[in-house]
Amino acid sequence: MTIETRLEEVNARLRQLRYAHSMSVLAAAALFFAVTISLIEAGKVLFAVSFLLLMFSLGTMFARWHRLKVEAALLEALRQSAEGDEAKAVGGGSSGQG
Repeated sequence: MTIETRLEEVNARLRQLRYAHSMSVLAAAALFFAVTISLIEAGKVLFAVSFLLLMFSLGTMFARWHRLKVEAALLEALRQSAEGDEAKAVGGGSSGQG
């Protein structure tokens, strides 16, 4: 497998991860706004502000986790590509000598 093929596979996987991330962010935002509005309507402004801060911190943690997951996928793809290139080099060298 060439590095170009492997990079295409990694890019396809990254597109899938971005799509899944976008859908989860949209779902969380809808829930977030629904809860915030209902808290404000109920007169619980302090709870609404606390909820806003909590969701912001959770969103930040999720974004960091997602970034680390993507970086790990990229590193794994590069590692596999390097191992494949190394195996080809070793295999090609031994068959050329024999």
